[in-house]
Amino acid sequence: PLVAKGVLRSFVHDLETAGAMLETYAGFGHDQLDTASPYGDGSNATMLADLGAPGRFRIATRFAPVGVAQGHEPGPLRQAVEANHGAMKLERANILYLSARDTQTPIERTLGGAQELYEDGLFEELGLSNVTAAEVDEYVAVADQHGWLRPTVYQGPYNAVARAIESRFGKERRVA
Repeated sequence: PLVAKGVLRSFVHDLETAGAMLETYAGFGHDQLDTASPYGDGSNATMLADLGAPGRFRIATRFAPVGVAQGHEPGPLRQAVEANHGAMKLERANILYLSARDTQTPIERTLGGAQELYEDGLFEELGLSNVTAAEVDEYVAVADQHGWLRPTVYQGPYNAVARAIESRFGKERRVA
């Protein structure tokens, strides 16, 4: 996606081009799409549904609380996940990423809400995206304390400098 004036914009606006891109992607053996409700101003979920992508690919989706006050509270989290699933005609995501720590909401509340979504069958694996190593440790500790689903997938910040965090998850510590 392209960011213009703080709003995510899509490069592809027609089903034929998007469909050809998915065919090429699948032709190289890829079977997972990583998406988020804000991509394409929300239109990507509908486009992926129209292309039948949820039936052909494993779907990793994310929710980021950016611009949503206390967005990782259970209510807004559920509302966003259900709306995205509805637009994409997706029964269950392969991975649900909690992206960008919501510092206004205790991790315990966020994980409690995610646990409910998991128990309701809305996703298979919990991921963390764009959080610090210390925050990963905190999420895992809270999950363990309550016997909840642990995050098993980590996606770091998208820049070369911050990628050094990944070395912490090698031999020393695995998220799962």
